[in-house]
Amino acid sequence: FRASGDAWRTAPRIAGAGAAVILEPQVQTVPGTLDRVNPAAVFEAAGCPVAFVPREESRRGLDSLLADAALLVRSGLPRKAAVRGLALEGAKVLGLDGETGTVAPGRSADLLLLDGDPFEATTRLRGAWSAGVRVFPAPGERP
Repeated sequence: FRASGDAWRTAPRIAGAGAAVILEPQVQTVPGTLDRVNPAAVFEAAGCPVAFVPREESRRGLDSLLADAALLVRSGLPRKAAVRGLALEGAKVLGLDGETGTVAPGRSADLLLLDGDPFEATTRLRGAWSAGVRVFPAPGERP
């Protein structure tokens, strides 16, 4: 289920149906108010798995994905839920959780190497591997 708008209001029903939710990681303003809501935290609290997709399908959208998830963490989403939403839950939604989404023997070895806390603004990407092959930085490049 791809959630948008005020779908967070239905979190208990969606969780009761056993559905996962795909969200753009952002805090929203409650329609007609100045109140803010963290839809990912609402779904998580209801027991509904949350997977994240970038807010836009572009390099900029991918670049901001961790920063957007960090805002959700600062706004009440548990850190473990944010990490699962960025890795495992998306793999589950796609039916790939037997191959990717966690680090374990026999998995495809899609990894990011960060130089700090993934939810801190100063953290930088130092390396990336896809199916066990280093894709960033390229040989001879510096991150």
